[in-house]
Amino acid sequence: MYLEKYPVTSLSGEKYKVSVYRSHIGLGVYEFEVKIYKDVSPTIFNLFKKNKLVYTFGTSWTKYHHWFGKYVNLAKHTIQDYEEKIKKEELDEEKHQIGIKEFIKWNGDILEK
Repeated sequence: MYLEKYPVTSLSGEKYKVSVYRSHIGLGVYEFEVKIYKDVSPTIFNLFKKNKLVYTFGTSWTKYHHWFGKYVNLAKHTIQDYEEKIKKEELDEEKHQIGIKEFIKWNGDILEK
């Protein structure tokens, strides 16, 4: 089974291409894998707009029956998971930059409060 949808618009307004497929692990055991692609602007080396793989989510065989037949919900869940991950990375980067600025600004005095 292979399903693909484009565009899929998230709550944040981002547009993605989403593919959902069932993969056979072995011995009659299956899992779902969801891939999220984002549009990439053309470059000098590539004049056509392409989709770049930005996130992959696998359900594992233990969750296969939980998601079976719920492919829309699986796609939504994966996009929300991806966007939460990106938001966390942005917050972490912001904290990192603030820490760097504070360190540079610090006069080196340990007794300073």
